Amino acid sequence: MYRLLLIAQPTEATDHAFWKAQNFHPVEIASDFDAAVSCLASHAYDAVGVPDQETYDHLTALLRAKNDGIPAFILPADPESSHAVIRDVKHLLNRLHVDYIDEQYSLNELSAMIQYEMLHNLLSGVSQDAERLYRWFGMLRSSIPLDRPCRVYSLNLPSGALYLEDRWHHGQQRLQKALERNFFSHMNHVDYCAVSFITPTEARMMVTLDEGTDLDAATEQLDSDVISCVNEIKSYLDLDINVYQAGTAACVADIALLNNSKEA
Repeated sequence: MYRLLLIAQPTEATDHAFWKAQNFHPVEIASDFDAAVSCLASHAYDAVGVPDQETYDHLTALLRAKNDGIPAFILPADPESSHAVIRDVKHLLNRLHVDYIDEQYSLNELSAMIQYEMLHNLLSGVSQDAERLYRWFGMLRSSIPLDRPCRVYSLNLPSGALYLEDRWHHGQQRLQKALERNFFSHMNHVDYCAVSFITPTEARMMVTLDEGTDLDAATEQLDSDVISCVNEIKSYLDLDINVYQAGTAACVADIALLNNSKEA
């Protein structure tokens, strides 16, 4: 059972029996934000439901200040819509509270793992469900800039399979993270980047720039920086890697639709 806090007035959408049937119990209702803050100070909850975007924003600020990874979601206005929302919340909580064998992860660490997996699945084409990604990232209060324009690069690794087998013994995901964190994330004005393998010989990378930086105006320099970074990777990792295509997506959701937009 998942312990739930709702900031709402009692309605059919917040009916205890209905939520309990979906594996939520106890369900506590706070009449306003201040009452919810008092509840959060005295009890632990698995998720918090709020009535509107303004309350969600206030709650997000509060929880981030406390480094609290509890998921939050906006309650739908009508009971019919609440069924789908409840299923989504329950599915996310099942992922957050799954038994990871002997590993011990904090809620924030598990949240980061889920975000990493979902974004990289979208980037690599394993998943096309951008709507679900946006819903879950909202519940996880992700700071990844999903709605900002991003530059998307297709990368070719001619000897990638051999490299992963003979030279790099840490697995494909570790190589993704090494490319992201040790190289591409250090380029000028880069706020966020993700590299995801499609096959051992092909990868895709997305790059978003700092808020306020005009991507269109910075594209030429960014493309040049990516090529320079690729050359560094060749030198430091002895990895044959090349950029063969690049395009711009209006937001992360458009990556699912982006298909060979233009050559780099």
